[in-house]
Amino acid sequence: MYTTYQDFLKDWRNPNHTFVIATSGSTGESKQMVLTREKMNISVGFTASAIPNINEQTVFCCLPTNRMGGFMQLVRAVHWGQDAHIVPPKSNPMLSLPRDHAFENISISPMQLAHILQDALSREKLLRFKTILIGGAAIPERWTEQLTLLGHKGIYVTYGMTETYGHVALCNIPETYFFPIAGVQIQVNSDGQLSLCSKLSDDQWLITQDIVERQNNGFVFIGRSDYVLNSGGLKISAEKIEQLIAEKISIPFFITGKKHEILGEEIVLVVEETKDIDLIGLNESIIEVFGNYAAIKRMIQKEVQLDTITGKVKRMKLD
Repeated sequence: MYTTYQDFLKDWRNPNHTFVIATSGSTGESKQMVLTREKMNISVGFTASAIPNINEQTVFCCLPTNRMGGFMQLVRAVHWGQDAHIVPPKSNPMLSLPRDHAFENISISPMQLAHILQDALSREKLLRFKTILIGGAAIPERWTEQLTLLGHKGIYVTYGMTETYGHVALCNIPETYFFPIAGVQIQVNSDGQLSLCSKLSDDQWLITQDIVERQNNGFVFIGRSDYVLNSGGLKISAEKIEQLIAEKISIPFFITGKKHEILGEEIVLVVEETKDIDLIGLNESIIEVFGNYAAIKRMIQKEVQLDTITGKVKRMKLD
């Protein structure tokens, strides 16, 4: 596993055929995965076929290069012989750039996007890029609306995972659904669970833990099956509730379920500090969209750990 991008470059220039990288650990402990040079090259080809002129653009890399997003950005740059500028990850990478920078390609996490959208100069710098990839976690609908208003045609929210060597489907803002890259097939079962098939999975179906809805030969991401709660016999996506109430809670939190004798599971809000939370107001918003069974029944004050780069919550199960 690589601690610096120089370690990767040394291996890439040697005849190594396998490379080790860490998963994000957002659904449990981070794991090491072995990637092959052959499949990395296939992934690079998928990206080139899906995004116009990306193989001709100068690269600004502000993600950890030992995680999939930054790692594959580095792989693409080396494969295409691109100029790449690599900086240590920070919450607002635009602070590392001059106003008139000439970089053309950037990949950022949702947490980085949140900081950029809050600052006018950062937004201006972001818009100078020709291709903007946003990946690592789902983004709230209001961010999609903000990105649409920016009027940039090269913004892509990506869908993928370490097992797929990064993104295999793209949502080109202002679209609201993901479309699989050419060479990637999708299936959705009766429970909404997504499966993928491509050369990256040896032409075998890879069953994901993600729940989606089919739309226009693509799909809308609903949430992970791990985070689908069953309250009163109704299936409720914890992530959809989180997206709805995110703008009303300024501190780390997540939604989970706790076993309940009558409901099956009751909806629980885990938050670092409960004293300033307007639970009545939150539930009014939730009930309006999802119905009574989705209402938060309990708040628990507990430390909520976040990935420092992606902003993903490191979730925990309640007894």
